[in-house]
Amino acid sequence: MLGPLFKKRDKPLQPFKTSPGKLRSYQQCPLKYKKVQIEGQRIDTGPSPHLGFDGIVNRMVENLQKSLYRNRARLQSDPDYLTLLNQEFEKCWDPSKFIDPEDLQEFEAAGREAVDNMARWFRDRAGELVTYQNKPAVGMFAPWYPRPLTIWTRLDRVEERDDGSLRIIDFKSGAREITSPEMSTDLGIRLMAAAGREIFGNQATHIALVYLRTGNTVEISLD
Repeated sequence: MLGPLFKKRDKPLQPFKTSPGKLRSYQQCPLKYKKVQIEGQRIDTGPSPHLGFDGIVNRMVENLQKSLYRNRARLQSDPDYLTLLNQEFEKCWDPSKFIDPEDLQEFEAAGREAVDNMARWFRDRAGELVTYQNKPAVGMFAPWYPRPLTIWTRLDRVEERDDGSLRIIDFKSGAREITSPEMSTDLGIRLMAAAGREIFGNQATHIALVYLRTGNTVEISLD
């Protein structure tokens, strides 16, 4: 039974709030999850260049989409995405996140490649931007926890397709890519689908993963 792991000792049972990332950490190591998320212990594993890189790319993506969304009424034609992304990358790039000079060189090169791939993706995009960085809470129930669960997920970008349906976009900065069959069982994807249905109803029909390091896109239908 998982229930005892979600109870804080000597405290009354509270509504449980979590996220896909935290649930994945539970799947990988329940004991570590308990120590960090329940007991509040800190496990110092040192600086992670991968986490530093993820944070830089996420800020770059968010800043660009914020600019595009705010200025969408004034844009008469597609902007120069490569120039805009390079500018955002320069603003967000933080060498202090990388202690090892080889990591610094490797991830800066990966960041430049991500900029090129994302600029190409934006130029070729088929849908119009509806919203970005939406962070909905999905209410769920589980038999092992007697109160509702609130799971916070994130929708990086939501686009309207030509047929009026919506596509949920998730930008990925990591090197590992998953296939369409894997997407159908992935916890984060299932939560994004639930969030999309809860917010947009039957309009949300597709989820696409955009891998910024390679430019590859994997998409599944929610029908």
